[in-house]
Amino acid sequence: MSVTTPNPPRSLAKMLVLAAVVVAVPAPITLLSGGVSSIGAASGVLGLPLLYGALGVIMLVSAAAWSAASRQIPDANGLYTFAGRGLGAAVGYGVAALGAVAYTSMTIANVGLIGEEIIAPLHEAGVGAEWWMIAVPVVALIGFLGTTSFRVRAIVLAAIVVIQLPGIFLFDLSALTKPGPEGVTTEALDPTSVFSGSIGAAVGFLALTYVGVEAGRVFQNESNAGRRVASKATYLGILGLVALYVTSTWLVTVVTGGEDFVVEAKDNPIFLVPDSIEANFGVGAANAFFLITTISTIGATLAFHSLAARHLQVTAADGLLPAWFAKEHGPRRVPLHGSWAMSGLSIVVLLAFAVGGAEPYQDVFLIMSHLGALSSVLMFVVVFFAIAVYFLRSDSESDGFFGWEGVLIAALTAGVALASLLVLTVAESDARLGVEPLSVLTWLLPLLAVLAFVGGLVRAQVVRSSRPELVERLAGTRKAPAPGTEEWIDADTSGWSVGGSDGAALPTWQAPPAQPGYGQPGHPVKENHHPYR
Repeated sequence: MSVTTPNPPRSLAKMLVLAAVVVAVPAPITLLSGGVSSIGAASGVLGLPLLYGALGVIMLVSAAAWSAASRQIPDANGLYTFAGRGLGAAVGYGVAALGAVAYTSMTIANVGLIGEEIIAPLHEAGVGAEWWMIAVPVVALIGFLGTTSFRVRAIVLAAIVVIQLPGIFLFDLSALTKPGPEGVTTEALDPTSVFSGSIGAAVGFLALTYVGVEAGRVFQNESNAGRRVASKATYLGILGLVALYVTSTWLVTVVTGGEDFVVEAKDNPIFLVPDSIEANFGVGAANAFFLITTISTIGATLAFHSLAARHLQVTAADGLLPAWFAKEHGPRRVPLHGSWAMSGLSIVVLLAFAVGGAEPYQDVFLIMSHLGALSSVLMFVVVFFAIAVYFLRSDSESDGFFGWEGVLIAALTAGVALASLLVLTVAESDARLGVEPLSVLTWLLPLLAVLAFVGGLVRAQVVRSSRPELVERLAGTRKAPAPGTEEWIDADTSGWSVGGSDGAALPTWQAPPAQPGYGQPGHPVKENHHPYR
């Protein structure tokens, strides 16, 4: 029997591509272009670089926790599977619903941001177009790319990340060679600067910049990357984001003269960085920076669209959504119906905003991104507490370098830290959204996130009565046939994956990786055998 050996160059390439996808999701140059100044204007916080660093550490600890969980639960379709194994299938369904809301909301929010980025220069040029006239064709383009293979989308996203780097370095060079009146100041790196404004509003914005860092884990199977490759890609992507965020955010404060950052950000929240580039390098450089920013935002939208489509597909296969959403296409297993659903939903929501007279940034982006951030952080909080419970009940004596005790500490640390961040964000939602305290949006958006979770709990009860095997499989209590026999073993050691070549929303038995030859031609259990048919 031939033995397949790892291919280091190919593994390295897959790791770099997945890391590029992780970086492409939040589009760091978009944050630099208008995000830093907008956050400073809304929150009044000077010490944004330190907050970025702190959140980055939290996300690294979080990645360590879910990487350890993936070693114990190798057949997980997403983070919600960890919640199902730790706290029960009903909680898993609730987390899956939160993920659906988070990814779809962030997709729509980014389309609104693209509308703002493109419509402003068009109006300056005398073109009387509306933002939604830009947004709808962008959704169509994203929808088309979303139906291509993962390789095509990954290449596009990796190319966009590479394109972003010259734009970021251009601004960094501008800040260092021509700083503000106080020179290269480090006031934003003073720990006391973190408390110079509304921390809750600041972390509410900053949380957006780390939404989607789990992309490496979500696309692990679609990219044919192993668990270790996906974990390394996640760590590399987060480290890259932290380095870009901390450095560039600090240099924005350098350009404005340290303590004057908040004042100048309030005077020019959107174009502070592009105006700085234009003053130092000319109109051509500023236009190039703007073009790169717009392209990167389109890339971020494609990344979130892909995350949402894949999430809809796997959760439909697990019973959260109707089976139609579980349809996959071709040998690359493209989540075709999930992509169609995302495109249609995006257009409907954007047109509803347009009919209501909404502005692309102030309304579409701020509202939808806030809902996405709340849903994402709540999802992570539940997942990490579930991972902690899972390892408390686990029979494993050790897991990885630090043992299961280290994983437990990492999961609890991440859960508590993100829960604190969530409380701060909800408490100061008015500053984040630019509305009056206790206005409708400040309580409606958190309520929608909670209702999504509750809806998942309710759906679990419906599925439990109609297809109990799906609920049992998510909880890890479903029995699977032992190799070469008709007996059933614990599902935690099985190799379940979703769908066959026809995209049916039924579980497919595939061989556990640790058993070579299992599922090969001639073996009693075939590749696409459906035990529930």
